[in-house]
Amino acid sequence: MVNTEFIEALASKEPTPGGGGASAYAGALASALASMVGNLTVGKKKYA
Repeated sequence: MVNTEFIEALASKEPTPGGGGASAYAGALASALASMVGNLTVGKKKYA
């Protein structure tokens, strides 16, 4: 399922996916962003 399909399913009248799926998706995005920031800063003297 691509992002837009998940968002459309979340916005529908169906009971699933619900808040748990939405919070898991938000957590995955937060984790990916933290990983990106870590990859940008690791090994740079300025951030040591």
